[in-house]
Amino acid sequence: MLRKRANRQMVVLEVLVATLVLAALLLCGCNPAGTQGTGGGGGAGQSSGQTGGTAQSTQPDDNNTSGGEATGAGTGSTSDSAHKIPETAWISAETLNSLMQRGECAVFDTRSYASYAHEYILGAQNLPFRFLGNRFLELPDHKTLVFICSDEAEAQAVFSLLVDTGFDPSLIYFLKGGIQSWAAAALPLEEVIESSC
Repeated sequence: MLRKRANRQMVVLEVLVATLVLAALLLCGCNPAGTQGTGGGGGAGQSSGQTGGTAQSTQPDDNNTSGGEATGAGTGSTSDSAHKIPETAWISAETLNSLMQRGECAVFDTRSYASYAHEYILGAQNLPFRFLGNRFLELPDHKTLVFICSDEAEAQAVFSLLVDTGFDPSLIYFLKGGIQSWAAAALPLEEVIESSC
């Protein structure tokens, strides 16, 4: 256990630098060499008719009944350290709600604190993306993790960081459509009330 944690800590420096560079390039709208374009390849903007799926009980999208087998981290890889998020890693608001009610996942909101304070899902812990590289050791490493991100670029950076630091990609999921999909499904949102005391 200590050796595994030490290996992760050694890897984090390399990964943190690579992730920060990737995030900076994605935020400025640049397309890093060896990666796919920013709007194309899946994620929150696609229809809910996903293909793939799995018969394993660890697959959160239990509404996905297409009978295919999950293939891990996607179809092929890019030439850099970025790992493509598999289509099956995007889950609906309804599926996330069901997982949370059954206590089968840990949920992290990687949006800024200001965005989180404006509206958040009860039970989701705020872990802003800019701090994730320093705090990823706080994440449970053998539990289903669901992330609520600002956009697909942030989700991609989160996925790459976690896979590069040794997290099992089959346990990493993202809320398809972000917080907006939760609100569109008429599920309850909370707001941080600042005390005037």
